[in-house]
Amino acid sequence: MHIAIIGAGLAGLTLAQQLNDMANITVFEKARGVSGRLATRSADAFQFDHGAQYFTARDARFQTFLQPYIKSGVVQEWTPKVLTLALGEKPYKRDWFEPHYVAVPSMTALAKHMAADLDIKLQTQITALTKVDHHWQLTDQHQQTHGPFDWVLCTAPAPQAYQLMPDSFAAKNQLLSVQPTPCFSLMLGFNNALKLNFDAAEVKNSAIRWICVNSHKPKRPTAFTLLIHTDAAWSSAHINDDPTDVQHYLLQTLEQLLAQALAPEHIALHRWLYAGTAIPLGQDCLIDTDQSLGVCGDGCIDGRVEAAFLSAMGLATKLMKFWNTNTIG
Repeated sequence: MHIAIIGAGLAGLTLAQQLNDMANITVFEKARGVSGRLATRSADAFQFDHGAQYFTARDARFQTFLQPYIKSGVVQEWTPKVLTLALGEKPYKRDWFEPHYVAVPSMTALAKHMAADLDIKLQTQITALTKVDHHWQLTDQHQQTHGPFDWVLCTAPAPQAYQLMPDSFAAKNQLLSVQPTPCFSLMLGFNNALKLNFDAAEVKNSAIRWICVNSHKPKRPTAFTLLIHTDAAWSSAHINDDPTDVQHYLLQTLEQLLAQALAPEHIALHRWLYAGTAIPLGQDCLIDTDQSLGVCGDGCIDGRVEAAFLSAMGLATKLMKFWNTNTIG
């Protein structure tokens, strides 16, 4: 049996790991590397985790999955000093009542370890699925074809999955109920460290919702860096604004919050169209056994990193149960 998995973020890699012993798996990823929103970007001496900032582990299955990576040091607990900030208000300490984890030495490290023994085709964006003689043929952005595949499993964000899934996919319209939220990531690198009384800050009543001293995370390069994420509602209202205007406004807002002028040596902006989830699917995955298609991802549950893992586990479990009770083609 041959299975195509679209997307090499945590959901896609979890699926591939779970199914690898039962089928020939090929993972297709449009980016230059694996990890999805467990993303890291480097510029000269500066490094930024410009996607997911951390992850928690509330489900026993995810805790069990993480244990070997924690033991090997690929995943470490992050214990920053966290404040709550609001313009014109006195900051106060924010307590975290559960462990928060990061991958080391960058957020991409976990995905890279998971991908080590998998067949992954990078810089390959699948643009169409076509049924040919009861099997699926995939077409990429260069009009190259891949296949045949017995099953196609998509882990892309719901709007992208909706565009890609054929109309024959019985659950296709359910994807329309998912409402993702966008976010901007502002990356600032400094030759000299700023004097701040926090490692990370949750921000209220502002275009900015999160400020992190990225260089204070475990095993990061020492060059001083700040990573800023924007508020979901503000991001939605300004998602199509000129990036230069967004960058300028966020830098000004940050200066007001920190009560100091900033002169970064490096500045960059990244736009995430599907950073979080306002309204999830409400079930862990979608599967159409008649068409041999499936969809999963964090947007099915709640948008967290752990949700991507749990959604993929849900789909893998349903697939294995189906295959164990039916003839495998």
